[in-house]
Amino acid sequence: MNNPMMELPLVINSLIATDSTYIDQLSAEEYFAEDVEFRHPLVAVNSGVNSRENMLLVYKYSKGLTWSNRIEVHHIWFDESKQIGLVQYTQHIRPLLFPYLSVTMKTITQLEFTRSANKKWLISRIEDVIPNEDLLNAVIPHSRPFVNYFKALGGLAAVGIGNIFEKVGWC
Repeated sequence: MNNPMMELPLVINSLIATDSTYIDQLSAEEYFAEDVEFRHPLVAVNSGVNSRENMLLVYKYSKGLTWSNRIEVHHIWFDESKQIGLVQYTQHIRPLLFPYLSVTMKTITQLEFTRSANKKWLISRIEDVIPNEDLLNAVIPHSRPFVNYFKALGGLAAVGIGNIFEKVGWC
């Protein structure tokens, strides 16, 4: 990559969106280090031999589980000196098992970069951060209110126990 700020939305879209042309092996060499590491709440590809090819297979698997998946990029950030970047986007998914539903999933993709021999930027690590309620809602449609309810209960319990700790001088 010559300019990550300009090229990252295209790379993310090519990996995820079902209406995009998939990144083939030749173009993958332009964007990803050979030993790229991939982290997602449900899957991981460790850095090593064939990890770039394995990561691409995981993305193919993901595309195969949806009728459609389009993305809407909201923010892009790249720090050249720290060799890191972030892309914040929303996925609009129609799951294969529930094609009549459209599910939204907010995602932040954290990226680490390295320089290739020809001084181009290569992605060396990808980590997707997805809120629990969005991830579960993609697997079990209409579950978001239940997840939020239990998170609120957890918050109330934490406040109550924190109050007790404060009164007895624990913290």
